[in-house]
Amino acid sequence: MHKSMITGFLLCILSVPLFAQYNFDFICLDDTIKVITDTTTYVQFYFRLENTGTLPDSYAFDCRVIDSVPGWEEIYCAGGVCALPGIILYDYLNAGEVDTNIYIAVYPDSQYGTELLILHVSSVKSPNLQKSINVYVIKEMGIAVDKEGLSINTADFQLYPNPFSKKADIR
Repeated sequence: MHKSMITGFLLCILSVPLFAQYNFDFICLDDTIKVITDTTTYVQFYFRLENTGTLPDSYAFDCRVIDSVPGWEEIYCAGGVCALPGIILYDYLNAGEVDTNIYIAVYPDSQYGTELLILHVSSVKSPNLQKSINVYVIKEMGIAVDKEGLSINTADFQLYPNPFSKKADIR
């Protein structure tokens, strides 16, 4: 082997980081549980993805509705694209790059209940690197105070546990 070939080979090896790795950090920037009222028209959850590895990587996002309230709608956005839950979206980040334009939007209707969604992200280059975050939107019955006193919107109430002793939850 010529000396120039060996030098070129060594330069090629040295140009790749010795401990090159894929890694990321994924967090929800909001409280993951949001309680809403009858006047709420939509709720958004914002997320932050950071490529903490030493190599660029693509990330696959999968948003799923785990528990749904009839009539409610959802959409999520990642990598500059928005889609309905169940459609995979992708985002590309260079090493050290951050994306904070990732979110889930929930549009409730008049139904009361709890909507549970999961946003799952995984590294495309290293599929074992993955993380999921659950978010909840809870629409509860409102209670209002007027001139005559306390008035409660009509609904079915449930008492937990039944029978109860010292403490009970009314839903």
